[in-house]
Formats: sequence, C-alpha cells, structure tokens
Amino acid sequence: MVDDWQEDMSQPNPFEEMALETTQGDVERELLADEQAERARASAEAKPVHDTTASKFLSIGLDLENQQHALLAKAKQLKRGQGLYEEGAMERRRATLCDRIETWRSIQTLYMPGMTQMRQINSTRTDAMPTEKDTEMPEAIPLWLPSSLPSGLRESGCVDGLVEKERRLQLAEADDALVSLRQQLRITTGVFNYKKTHVSGTGQKSNTCAWTLLSQLTAKTKLFADRYRAARKALGTLDPDRDWQRRLLPLRPEDIRGPTRQDDESEGRRELTWIWLAGRVAQVPVNDGDEFEIAEGMQVEWAKTHARANRWQEEVILLTEEMRRVVVYLDWKALWWRAQDGLRAYAHRQADLMHRLAKSFAALWYPVLTAEGITIEWPEYYMTYAQDHPPKVRTLRRTAPLKTAHEGEDSGSDGLDDEDDEDEGSGYSSPDGDDADVSPYK
Repeated sequence: MVDDWQEDMSQPNPFEEMALETTQGDVERELLADEQAERARASAEAKPVHDTTASKFLSIGLDLENQQHALLAKAKQLKRGQGLYEEGAMERRRATLCDRIETWRSIQTLYMPGMTQMRQINSTRTDAMPTEKDTEMPEAIPLWLPSSLPSGLRESGCVDGLVEKERRLQLAEADDALVSLRQQLRITTGVFNYKKTHVSGTGQKSNTCAWTLLSQLTAKTKLFADRYRAARKALGTLDPDRDWQRRLLPLRPEDIRGPTRQDDESEGRRELTWIWLAGRVAQVPVNDGDEFEIAEGMQVEWAKTHARANRWQEEVILLTEEMRRVVVYLDWKALWWRAQDGLRAYAHRQADLMHRLAKSFAALWYPVLTAEGITIEWPEYYMTYAQDHPPKVRTLRRTAPLKTAHEGEDSGSDGLDDEDDEDEGSGYSSPDGDDADVSPYK
C-alpha cells in the first residue's frame, strides 16, 4: 500500500483519512429512488399519501431534531442581559423552528396514525403535561419519531416500511456525526496548537480572542457528540441486534479527544480512542506478500507507524556507515600525517594517536556489530586487532583505609610514607597493564 503510493502518486494516499463512502444524503437519495419505483409499480388509481414522501418526512424530522439540539445549546450559552439583539435573534430562531415543527406535525398523522392515540394519552396524564415554560420553547417539543414510540405502538401506529427507513437514516446520521466529530476535533487541535505556538504571551486581547474561538469550537464538538448519541440511541431502539454495535460504540466523554499525543506521552506509546479507528475493514499488505485486515480508520495510523519503523531501520544503516567512516577517516588521517614534511616528531605523534584511536574504536564496536550480524567494512588490520583485543572492563578503584588523627600520631609518620601509601592504594594498574590498554589517553 505504502510502496505503491511512493512509486505512483496517483494511487490512494495511505496517509490521508478515508472519506465516508455512504452519507446521509446518499441514503436519502436511495430511499427516494425506491419510493419513486414503488409509485411507478402501483396502479394509476392509487394516489400517494402526500406530496412529501415518507423518507423526506423522516429526513425533515431528523433535521428538526438537530435544530432543537443546536437551539438548546445556544440558549444555554446565552447570558442574561447580554443584549436585546441576541435575545431578539434567539426569539426569531424559536419562532421559525416552531412554524417548521407545526408544518411537519400536520404531515405526521398521515405516516404515523398512532400519533393521535399517543397525544391523547399524553394529554390525559398530568405528570406528563408540559409546563408553561416548555410550551414556549420549541426546542423542548417532543417530535415523536418512530424510534421514540413504545414498541407496540411503533408496530401498529406507523405505515409499512417507515421504521426500516428511519433505521437506515439513523445509521447514516450516526456515521455522519462521527465523521463531523473527527473533523471538528482536528480543527480544534490545530487551533489550540496555533494558539500555544503563536498567540500565548502576546497580549490579553489576542489570548481572549483565541479562547473565544476555542470555546465556540468546543461547543460545536459537543453538538456533534450529542447528534451521535441521539442517533445511536434511536438505533438501539429500532434495531438492537444488528452488527452496527460492533462499529458504533458508546461515546464517553474521555473518548472525545484529538488524534495527537499528550504532553507526557511519547509517539510510540500514543493510543487513539475508538472514534479514530471506527470504519469498514480493509486489506493491508505486509512485506512477505500476505495481507491482514484493519479498519479503514486505522489505515492512516498503520501507515505512520510503518514509516516510523522504516525510519529506525534507516538509522541503523546510517549509524553503521558512520562507524565505518570514523575508522576509515582516522586511518587516512594517520597516513596523511606521516606524509607531511617537517615536524616529523609531531607528525609521527599525531599519526600514532590516530592509529590508537582507530584501534580503540574498532575494539569497542566490533563485538556489538558482530553480535547483531551487521557486515563490517573496515581495513583488515583493524578487524584483526579488534578480534585479538576485546574491550576490557575496568575494575573499581581500591580505596585506601581511613585513619584517624590519633592513629596518625602514634605511627610517627612524617607524611612521606602516607604519600607512598596513597600511591600503592590508588587502584591504578601496573605499567605493564597500562601498556596493554588501547586508550590513547594515559
């Protein structure tokens, strides 16, 4: 997948998030085409129930439900005494929404005859009567979609096929809300990173504007989360035993976070929440030609992880090449010093120093590279030296025993013997041992 894209950029980019293939608009068009086909198959005498089809009726109902959620969130943000303009705009929105709900309810009894019985039951229950405040707020008016009805009334109080159509629309609504939630989280993360990098510390006005924008984005994120939860709740009522529950999981507050890692979290230990992994299953090839299945939402993360693994393999190759170049350069430098005219003693000293450095590095690196099975391309002399002189582990320096002042007076030493004792107990190796050390710094 990654190799195909690197060779041909016209192939699908594995580092880009897949777009949703079936949206709510696609489902609405499919349902409308099915209804038009049913009308064509019906007899000429059979008239449609209404010019607004059943799928269009349900789509308008879902749209009204989303408008109620948005208006309710806007009303919670509206502060008392904020201004006559804001209050007037809120009242106009409520009036428009109330008119749309009344128009939609006039069609509802045609496709949901059981709503007449439902409204009669609610009108006789004093505990379910809406308060005076609720009657003035269109965002609190119950719409009574088929998913909101009791199971018995849902089966007998709706026209044929209405429940199945709502199930398909609610499934597409949940997918759309999840995609919008991911996009909103990416936008919020980008704005927050921009604020932290370019705005923080530049002044109170800039910080206030940035925080205002972040609060608006957070409110919109919460709105998409509420849409997803409402659609999933409706699916749980309409179709509780289908496979959608494996893909559309319950949305918890801790799941609503961006794809970036936390400040105290490394890239390799970063864990994504399920909202970034939800999607259809796709086949991803591996190096040996086999294929394994991952969710399409996981495809981008798999490609990034694959790129990080390849980068570490490149680092091993680069480190091995750097080791080879160090040994070869020091050997060349030694020959260069020997070829210089004048200051022969200094030149020979520098050449000897370079040779000893090269031998010490060769003896230090040779066991590591051979243990990892990495091919070594050094001059033969240094490889032979590294084999004959494995690296030594220095022992801890011996510490001379401490003497008290009283013991020092009794010994009658004039201080010269103490210096000899320090030399004997210093822990340094014998001259023979020093000559065997490959380090040039003695």
